[in-house]
Amino acid sequence: MKKIMYSLFFLACFLLSNVLFAQVLNFDENFDYPVGDSLNTHGWVPHSQPGVNPVLIVSGSLTYPGYMSSGIGNSAHVIGSTTLVSLEDLTATFNIDSVSNVYCSFLAQVASVGAQVDYFFHFREDPVPSILRGRVMLSANGGGFRFGISKGSTSNITWDTTSRNFGETYLVVLKYEYVPGDNNDLIHLFVNPSLTADEPTTPAATIPDTTASDIIVNAVSLRQGSRDYDVIVDGIRVSTSWNEAPLPVELSSFSAKANDDAVILNWSTASELNNAGFEIQRKLGQSEFITIGYKKGAGTTTERNVYSYTDSKLDAGNYTYRLKQIDYDGSFAYSKEAEADISKPINFSLAQNYPNPFNPTTKIDFSIPVDSKVMLKVYNILGEEVTSLLTSNITAGNYSIDFNASNLNSGVYFYRLEASGLDGYHFSTIRKMILTK
Repeated sequence: MKKIMYSLFFLACFLLSNVLFAQVLNFDENFDYPVGDSLNTHGWVPHSQPGVNPVLIVSGSLTYPGYMSSGIGNSAHVIGSTTLVSLEDLTATFNIDSVSNVYCSFLAQVASVGAQVDYFFHFREDPVPSILRGRVMLSANGGGFRFGISKGSTSNITWDTTSRNFGETYLVVLKYEYVPGDNNDLIHLFVNPSLTADEPTTPAATIPDTTASDIIVNAVSLRQGSRDYDVIVDGIRVSTSWNEAPLPVELSSFSAKANDDAVILNWSTASELNNAGFEIQRKLGQSEFITIGYKKGAGTTTERNVYSYTDSKLDAGNYTYRLKQIDYDGSFAYSKEAEADISKPINFSLAQNYPNPFNPTTKIDFSIPVDSKVMLKVYNILGEEVTSLLTSNITAGNYSIDFNASNLNSGVYFYRLEASGLDGYHFSTIRKMILTK
């Protein structure tokens, strides 16, 4: 069946995160709302029993190591009951603009499951109220429970063979696999898959069920059924690619700011997973990106980290920067791009050396607004030349010269900049500096 999917609900249901890195997160839900609120007041739309025993926000968030939607906001309490006459079911819709698979990941903590099988989460084709697909099932199993998956019924179910524990948080990934043709799409279930590897070749459970029709997936639902269960749900994400779900680094900012002939890059991460480091890449105009530097990452951490890099001695032009974040296993992702303009100076200038006083090295910056023959020389207090730092024809721009005075005695020195051109102009200025040893 040809499917044109409308933007997915939560980030590729699972793996691989950051916000500013080059992945697609169509929707995510961390239930960051006041405790006690009905979820139907925060964008979720009831598709049955609106307002009757609603899904409520409860205090605290679920956590799972390495999962990018771990420990954020609060969570949602989803219940099924044989005694309550009616309960509210809710739907969140999304858009996808191409025919593709759909991944949805979320955290689930099951408190109890009754004697009868039921489901609490599923894909939908909205606004068709009866088309429910990819139902995540629960079944009691001794002192624990099992997850299961069905395509479109409550009886044709494939069960995960692993018994799960009540009160433990699990990372669940629901995949709707598009298969060309009618009534042949597949539903897969993954439980606690690796967050640092490719999509597993063997899901925890798969259901074909050719008797159930295929759908256009454009919604996800929380269901409160008529059989007993009690589940906390948190951290829902959706995307069309396993590799576009939770990446190991959540980059929260990246900026480039011009400062004379330099560009200062600043970025920060909200969390990192297996982050070896960042390659800093730059291009000028329409040229290709080149690597100009590297910053070591923080490995795995949930703490905020701040990074900075200065790209100096640049000619005038428009520069574009990006970060290549690299994992320990060699996998990588690119950040969004940031731009900065280095402008040609409009005046001749000679800056005060820095540091000053110095021992034994210092920097001397100057600006030339037009192509010129330039001389930069150092003199002692008697006016005798002690060294020539530059004698050359240079193009307009901002420049920085390193001066090493290790062979000179302590004292006061002067440095003089002279610039001249073919049209007869001449510029000359002098400044004082102090060498202390």
